[in-house]
Amino acid sequence: AKRFNYSNTNNTVVFRDYGDFILGLVKLPFTVDPSYIQTDDSIKLGDKDTHITAPTLSTDKIAVDLGSIKVDAKFNNTLDFVDTIAVIHLPHAPSINIDLDYVIGQTLRVIYVIDVYTGKATILISSTKINDVVVMQETDLGINIPYINSATNHAENDNIQVGGDNGLKVPFIEILRGEAVLADGMFTIPIVDEDILKKHIGGYIQVERIDLRSQALKEEQEKIISLLNSGVIIREL
Repeated sequence: AKRFNYSNTNNTVVFRDYGDFILGLVKLPFTVDPSYIQTDDSIKLGDKDTHITAPTLSTDKIAVDLGSIKVDAKFNNTLDFVDTIAVIHLPHAPSINIDLDYVIGQTLRVIYVIDVYTGKATILISSTKINDVVVMQETDLGINIPYINSATNHAENDNIQVGGDNGLKVPFIEILRGEAVLADGMFTIPIVDEDILKKHIGGYIQVERIDLRSQALKEEQEKIISLLNSGVIIREL
């Protein structure tokens, strides 16, 4: 409400919306490290001081450390690399295939460097194999929060990007071997197929396209499709 200003000059009401000075509103899916948070400051819109205070950040790019994953060798010989692929599954981002040389018998570390103005992030995956970054990939983490623009009387950023929320909180690595199902019986080497989803209970499924028939709300259906596109583990209740 503080963004709107009315003044009466010579019996003429002048209206001004200071929301024109709002660059954007972005919600991030991770907790901001307290080391980036500074003291509260008053929110200013152009030359208008709203006298509403909020914490400020010390930088426009923040790093989120998602931890490390150690991958032990299974055979301790060349069989660890034969007909085998390594896939790392990441929160709010597509899965990535990683060269086995950087994975087997190594420890990988995942860090997201997030631009807090846009919500876009650079994913950095490093390996102890070379003690350096082996994968660098861009993703969009932010959820744009709609706000009313008085000039057009509609919500800016109303086409909300959900940031590819796939339900993951921490990254994990999946080692797929062609010769057998993994020990937990959940994953096999990827197979491209066209079928009814409910026939595939008890394993990892990644859907490219789906004819989703549901009574769920439109935004709920979009969320379901987004999760299926990113890959899910379906278990029978």
